[in-house]
Amino acid sequence: MRELGPGAAAPQLEAAADAYRRWQWAHHWRVLDDEGWAASVLAMLGLAQGEPQPELALG
Repeated sequence: MRELGPGAAAPQLEAAADAYRRWQWAHHWRVLDDEGWAASVLAMLGLAQGEPQPELALG
């Protein structure tokens, strides 16, 4: 068996983490109502509910 040096598995781990994040977003979008979705998005972004949120620049 071949030994892997530090960081050798990083691309595979990053790909797995990205796949999990995509699944998590899709799952929450499918099963939550608007209020639950908003709370989930804030939690996944690390923002606390009830705190003032930054304005988004749209357009």
